[in-house]
Amino acid sequence: MLEVLPQSSIAKREKSAKTETCLLLATGAEIRRLNHEFRGVDRETNVLAFPNRAWVSEDQVALGDLVICPKVVRREAGAQRKVPREHFLHLLLHGMLHLLGFDHVTSKQAAAMESREIAMLKRLGIQNPYAETAL
Repeated sequence: MLEVLPQSSIAKREKSAKTETCLLLATGAEIRRLNHEFRGVDRETNVLAFPNRAWVSEDQVALGDLVICPKVVRREAGAQRKVPREHFLHLLLHGMLHLLGFDHVTSKQAAAMESREIAMLKRLGIQNPYAETAL
């Protein structure tokens, strides 16, 4: 039989906390510089997440910062035959999951993260962004 540990007071506090996130809409040059500086990758990217998890007040935690490049989002949406607004929302959710501690380094992590994204987007009326034909 599996024993369930009681939830810690910190975990309960985090679950009920208000959250805040900073979102920067960056140019291609800005996101390329950030991608190079923080990830060592010298190219534009669609979204960067900078987790923080700092308590701002007794009941509010700053999850971190997100940087999204609308130029890259539009370019990718066109190339992948996706609706730009829907692709932007997908990347926003993807970045938020990173701020919450999710990652996709391993195939198991990627599958878990993608299934969450698909489920959340479905609730917004957006089809699976990983399907072969998005439109």
